[in-house]
Amino acid sequence: MVGPKTSSITITIIITLATYCMIDVVVGVSVIDTNDHTPRFSQDVYTATIVENSPRGQPLLRVVAVDHDVGLNAEVTYRLQDDPDGLLDIDPELGIVRSAVEFDFESSQLVTARVIAVDGGVPSRSSSAAIILRVVNVDDERLTFSQPRYAFRIAENQPTGSLVGHVTAYDLDIPPTEHRVTYGLEATEDSLAFHVVEETGAVLTNVSLNFELRQQYRLVVFAVERSQTDVTAFCDVTVTVADVNDHRPRFVFPSPGGADHVTVEVDGGRPFDEMVCTLSADDDDDGENGRLTFKLMSDQTSDLLNFDLDPATGQLRLTAEHLAVCYNVM
Repeated sequence: MVGPKTSSITITIIITLATYCMIDVVVGVSVIDTNDHTPRFSQDVYTATIVENSPRGQPLLRVVAVDHDVGLNAEVTYRLQDDPDGLLDIDPELGIVRSAVEFDFESSQLVTARVIAVDGGVPSRSSSAAIILRVVNVDDERLTFSQPRYAFRIAENQPTGSLVGHVTAYDLDIPPTEHRVTYGLEATEDSLAFHVVEETGAVLTNVSLNFELRQQYRLVVFAVERSQTDVTAFCDVTVTVADVNDHRPRFVFPSPGGADHVTVEVDGGRPFDEMVCTLSADDDDDGENGRLTFKLMSDQTSDLLNFDLDPATGQLRLTAEHLAVCYNVM
């Protein structure tokens, strides 16, 4: 085992005797080093940069620590600390720090760690310094919409300029604060009813949409990076127009002209519970808005006892005999 290094000192001692004789004595003294110095780095913080996507193993920097002891006490080795993801490697003897991975700017822009210098003494002494690595961006990301297809819904009869929805495109190489993406609509027959705000990607109406005329529109929105006009992304947008209950029901029978009052003559000789007629009506609205039910009304409550009206089918049946009445239906 190698121990601490020693230094030799030669001392000459002259002894004078009472008889005036002098004797020269040579004494050798060995000085043993004590590990009383801590390794000191040449600087407190080491910085470096690396271009993203560079192959792993790239040399980044070299750290240097000096120990003013001698021998084993002055031999310094290096190790890394606070690098849990193992992004960096270090040569324990030379102090050369290298990349251990292929860095991606979009995942990590700044890497920090600490380097520890340890001497060979027993017990050992150590010190540390900071490492700061900045990752340089490369334009390697594509302009992309947040989703390839958007589906928006808007109620009919909204005023021109109503908001339908927003589309968003991004490039991970572009900070969101720079606003370098613009939007537009591909020209189609459907696109005439809409426009896209160039700066925000908001889709707005150019007209008031009518469910009864058109229930769905298909659009193609594109996004362009201002600094590179050849970098373009596309997405599909479907706009569904929702029905609003904006139409009144219309009688088809027995009031083809749409009159509110109709007289129906009932033969008094008809058998009890015989069907008199079937009422028919329509409504231009859709779904529940267009579903119709029928109901009998009369100023005289007793008249309602003479008839039975199916609210779903509109079948009107006689529940009394020898009648000829005038009634309203709705």
